[in-house]
Amino acid sequence: MRANWGALHWYITSVFLAGLMVLGWATTTAAWMPALALAAAVGISERFLVAVRDDLSVSLTNIVVLTAIVIVGTGEAILATLGVVPVFFGMARNQRILRGIFNSSQLPLSAVAAAGVYVAVLSVADSAFPSAHSLLAIALAALAYALVNYALVAGAISLSTPDRFWTTLLTAVRPMLVQVPSSAALSALAALLWLQSPWAVLFIAVPVLVARYALTTFNQVDSAYDELVRGFVTAIEMKDEYTRGHSERVSRLSELVAEDLGLPYDQRR
Repeated sequence: MRANWGALHWYITSVFLAGLMVLGWATTTAAWMPALALAAAVGISERFLVAVRDDLSVSLTNIVVLTAIVIVGTGEAILATLGVVPVFFGMARNQRILRGIFNSSQLPLSAVAAAGVYVAVLSVADSAFPSAHSLLAIALAALAYALVNYALVAGAISLSTPDRFWTTLLTAVRPMLVQVPSSAALSALAALLWLQSPWAVLFIAVPVLVARYALTTFNQVDSAYDELVRGFVTAIEMKDEYTRGHSERVSRLSELVAEDLGLPYDQRR
């Protein structure tokens, strides 16, 4: 299965237009000063991406967005996602323009899904933050954010690589099991600290860095394995200049054949 570039372009255009509509709605309801401050926080968090696989990364932006939903409101939380725009397009030499457009557009959709779930749960329970119902609402909002985020990204990957949608989405299950509970807990803690004093939110930096470390460990195991194998190959090929680089070339050709056969990401690795 080869990349379906025509369908991919339509998909990215659809996500872009949907994200633009959500942002347009948010501008009519949000206060700009809190939204700009939150956008700066989102921009900082987006600089600390953690790779789940070669073409799929996660960040801690969801913690900022979830906290914003609780302490400020839906509109401000959605506008805060604009903080990713300078980050994605500042990395233009490392990624194509379409990827930057897509990543910038899908985050407002994830944010509005999380906000909708949070507001709906509190409305049904007739409750407000802080309460037991609000903690459940934050947890479900974190799950909604992650599902929409990963599903949109999996859709783009399935159209641009041989990977199928569901197999791509399943590769995100393991980091999601860490990301959703930790982001919900950290967002609730940040909101509680904010009620005491806005400056108290700075104390959330330590557990946030711990959460990032937990996500990073998933990727480090694969990277360490790659480096170990590459080290063995290099040591073996050093003895014969004629075959030097042979293993790397066979590896690349094997990957291309596997892509044409439509093998999933885990088997290609």
